[in-house]
Amino acid sequence: MNIIFLNPWFLLLLVGLPVLWFMARHPRDKTQIVIRGLLLTLVIMALAKPIIFNKSSDKYHILLVDLSASLSLGQRDKLLQTHDSLIAQMDANDSYRTIVIGNSADDDSSGKLSDAIYLTSHSSSSISAALKEAVENIPDGIQASVTLMSDGKATDRQWSGAMQTIQDREIPIHTISLDQTNDDLYLSRLISNDKMREGQTAKLLVDVYGSGNGLKVELYADDMLWATSQVFDSDGYAKVALDVEPKRDGYINVEARLIVPSDTLDTNPDNNRITNLLAVLPPLQLLYLGERQLQGAEKLQTLLGTGFKVSEAEGRLLDETFPLDSYDLIVIDDRPASSLPNAFQIHLDKAVRENGLGLFYTGGRKAFGEGGYKNTPVEKLLPVKFQQNIEKKDPSVSLAIVMDTSGSMQGKPLELAKHVAKLAIGHLKPHDMVGVVEFYGNKQWAAPMQSAKNKTELERAINRMQADGSTVLYPAVEEAYYGLKNMKTRFKHLLILIDGDLGGDDYEPIVRRMAKDGITVSTVLLGQSIHHQEMFDVASWGRGRFYMIGDRFSLVDLTFKREQKSEKPSYHTGKFGVQNQTGSGWLGDATSIPDITGYVETTLKPGSEVLLAEAKKNHPVLASWRIGLGRVTSLMSEPIGNGTSNWHDWPSYGAMLARVMSRTAMDIGSFDFNITRSGHKVMVSAQRTSKDSNTTPIAWLLDETEEEKELTFIRRSPDLFQASFIVAPDVAVQVEASSIPMGQSVVYNNHKIVELNNLEIIRSFLS
Repeated sequence: MNIIFLNPWFLLLLVGLPVLWFMARHPRDKTQIVIRGLLLTLVIMALAKPIIFNKSSDKYHILLVDLSASLSLGQRDKLLQTHDSLIAQMDANDSYRTIVIGNSADDDSSGKLSDAIYLTSHSSSSISAALKEAVENIPDGIQASVTLMSDGKATDRQWSGAMQTIQDREIPIHTISLDQTNDDLYLSRLISNDKMREGQTAKLLVDVYGSGNGLKVELYADDMLWATSQVFDSDGYAKVALDVEPKRDGYINVEARLIVPSDTLDTNPDNNRITNLLAVLPPLQLLYLGERQLQGAEKLQTLLGTGFKVSEAEGRLLDETFPLDSYDLIVIDDRPASSLPNAFQIHLDKAVRENGLGLFYTGGRKAFGEGGYKNTPVEKLLPVKFQQNIEKKDPSVSLAIVMDTSGSMQGKPLELAKHVAKLAIGHLKPHDMVGVVEFYGNKQWAAPMQSAKNKTELERAINRMQADGSTVLYPAVEEAYYGLKNMKTRFKHLLILIDGDLGGDDYEPIVRRMAKDGITVSTVLLGQSIHHQEMFDVASWGRGRFYMIGDRFSLVDLTFKREQKSEKPSYHTGKFGVQNQTGSGWLGDATSIPDITGYVETTLKPGSEVLLAEAKKNHPVLASWRIGLGRVTSLMSEPIGNGTSNWHDWPSYGAMLARVMSRTAMDIGSFDFNITRSGHKVMVSAQRTSKDSNTTPIAWLLDETEEEKELTFIRRSPDLFQASFIVAPDVAVQVEASSIPMGQSVVYNNHKIVELNNLEIIRSFLS
């Protein structure tokens, strides 16, 4: 027996009853208080409206008998015998009700089904309808049970509501299943686990029940043969996967047909077909930002196929106003940072982190080293670190020394000039060139232009010089100019060693011409002279330096070359094997991958994932990670350049690259839409995924006549919106959804949304 109260709050008044006891003044008052207390208690109980449930020991049984068309006559007889046996085992006071799924049984020899409820509108195995009928026939407050006798071949799965009611009432459900003879082959499910997109390979799954050999499944799209499976055998159950490539977006009617050989037993060929309405998304919008690859966008479009729509910036300004929200994926291919402004990089960084935009970064030296992306917003987005090597450069130099050997240089000045010349030659490397011109009333090459490795011969030539004659400098300068002009070195220098007067010639034109030709002119004044201003002017015209050396104690270090350092990426060339470091989710069926001929050495950042690695040194070749709401994938080689030349003729290359780019592309919009259905009720949920709180979801329900009905979303939380509608369980549901700024209205017209690019078919299916 159970007691419940309809107004339980009145029971709180019972707390005040003890106060009556303290109100008694005489002993006889206490008797009165007890009587009054009992009366008040009865009044309070009456106000609370108690209801008494008295569960009897009698039981009520619901027997669900499946006599649908999928059962053979022998199976029907067996179910009827089981039904009779259960009734015979009931206690005398027990009651029961039989509910028959399907048409009335013609061979009811026991007569036990004469009072049964027949679900004649459900000739198929509608277990959901039977459970719903069972709930309606079980009285409240009585011990009950439900027993289901069926072959288990349910034709719908809309029993969640009835099951919840049965569980809430704590009613046990028993099942009695027929032994399967496996003499019937049928299809039960046709689905696609992933989003289907135009031009991209998708996998459809078909469930086959029953036993048979030499079976085959054919797929038809819009009544045209789409795909055929391999021949397979089934031992009770088989899951068949078929690869398909949708040729258009929108909704596609798909039918799976089970092809059974003539010598295989199949008692009911009518259930060898199953249909579904599948949604296909439009191609991914890809923005190609390349520079060094000729016709890079066209080549990438050919490689990826129709699942992508590849476009270029086409002269549009790359800055913070560029419409990145029009694209699902950005590809930066070997483009230097100098042609990708910092404002655009910051704009791209925000779009990836906050809006979920995909980024595919790839290339060779220009992308990972010389391109200048180190410490830029783009570099911080990548899943790898640049592995830069410090390369020291010793640039080649040609040095011509013009030395005054006139009579005025006798003694200390000449010795000082020889010493300075030897010091200058001493700083040169073997790959440098050097020569010495002397003038003493005439000019001649004391040592013609030659490799600086011949230091011994050069020093001997300098030591043989003697002071004699007059100062005739101009012809010597001209001779040195012609000697330097044809040298193939990085730098060229002319060094003039003289003790004073330049001879009165006009040196400015020839010296400036040398400077224009890349020859630097420096002058050294030996000793003290009044002509130091002229020497300074010559050095100034020649973009060189002027030195004044009075004696050996005031020597300066004459260095005509400076070691250069540059950061270079470790770009490896040759043939390198690569290994798949991930599953088929990223690379699909690509197993045997050809060698690559070039890649840039990088190191992984924490949290990134290696997809492909160089086989011997395990350097990452393809890596990816999620950063913020977006995903960034990096290929350390040129996808359509020399580094992947072996892949260009590989039949699986395009499919593999398309799969990697698809998984990198934006897979979320402002909202993550989800659709579920239970019986007649369909629920559409929109969970906000972006940081932009000024957007709201919008969706339309399309019926079979292509008329549209806008759904009304209710805000359940700051980031969760829900809409629901009622539709028959056997009707296909087509919903299209997107997002718009709050307060904005959008016109839906013929499957197109005006001024709205992120339209998404979230699902279409038959229950």
